[in-house]
Amino acid sequence: VHLQQRPLGRLRTVVSHCDSTIAVVELTQPAGSGGPTRPGTLAVRLAMPVTVLAFFQTAALVRFTRSSMLDNLTQDYVRTVKAKGFRERYVVIRHILRNSLIPVITLVALGVPTIFSGAIITEQIFRVNGLGALLISSIQVNDIPMIQTVTFIFAVLIVLFNLIADIIYGVLDPRIRYA
Repeated sequence: VHLQQRPLGRLRTVVSHCDSTIAVVELTQPAGSGGPTRPGTLAVRLAMPVTVLAFFQTAALVRFTRSSMLDNLTQDYVRTVKAKGFRERYVVIRHILRNSLIPVITLVALGVPTIFSGAIITEQIFRVNGLGALLISSIQVNDIPMIQTVTFIFAVLIVLFNLIADIIYGVLDPRIRYA
């Protein structure tokens, strides 16, 4: 019996992908159902899709970080810290990078929906079973409860990443305090 044919099979698939543990679904499949047969098969199969999703955001993040760093290099607080005699590396990492990461964190938090929508397309291209493939197959068979579940999981993940970004703001910038 294939995992998708059991009553709770689809729910297990959604929960396992929500936890980012595709291996759970793969390893719970019965023998001969297309699951990995030796260690490392899953990693090899996911290398290209993960690379595509990572490179999609990386270029924009690097450019944005560089621009933000260049903007902060000319600030008065940087000249003050340098005048105090601190090493250049300390000034760059402790002060310039820390203040430059605040807009970058915003970009990352706002880019999460793009990653999820890109994952839907990437899963179809590379034939990876994930939330995107589950959503597409549910749309094709008009499975409304599953469509609502996957959409809800996407929404929860987006809200969670925005919450994490807000918490990171407080860590990076001591002027930000939460009541």
